[in-house]
Amino acid sequence: MVIEGNHIIADEGKVLRRKSDKRVFNRELWLGKAFYVNGKKLAEPVDEKPSDYEDVEEAAAIAEYDKMIAMRKAKIEMITAYDLSSAVNGFTFNGIRMWLDKATRMSLRNSVEITKAAGGTSYAFWWDMDKYEIECDLFLEMLSALEIYAINCYATTERHKSEVNSLCDLMDIEVYDITVGYPPQPVFKNDNKVRIQENQEKVEE
Repeated sequence: MVIEGNHIIADEGKVLRRKSDKRVFNRELWLGKAFYVNGKKLAEPVDEKPSDYEDVEEAAAIAEYDKMIAMRKAKIEMITAYDLSSAVNGFTFNGIRMWLDKATRMSLRNSVEITKAAGGTSYAFWWDMDKYEIECDLFLEMLSALEIYAINCYATTERHKSEVNSLCDLMDIEVYDITVGYPPQPVFKNDNKVRIQENQEKVEE
């Protein structure tokens, strides 16, 4: 590689590749400011150096870069799928696995607050034909805990995506564990449960 001040030139038949993210450039390049390193934005841009680059065979470098991008994309899709799975989206209430999406959580919170404001002390929560009479204050605490859990799960998922997007080594991408770092699923208990019986309103002959 030939270095002429801020101008670098790869050897004949080769191209320049940035070491930090393996991005492939043409044979010649003028150095400037680096705003990102490994896909992460720097607090302050830094001057690029000739040592930040290497000259490589073009075909092999492009093939490796394309494979890296494809593996990152596939791993991030796996992270998204895991985030939407029951491994993340769930809690236990009276020993039963459940989940409430954000819209449902917000709707329930609004309903419980209205019930409480109207003088009610408990709220009838229905799940799979089961009725749970839950004290309003207790239910609001439960919904708050679920919201905090969901926020922490979201932060973990986004951190995983960011970390994968910064990986350049193919093996590091392949072995990256997308399941670590999530908080334990919440567990709630309530004793006031009433089960609906099928055909309970039969007409007596």
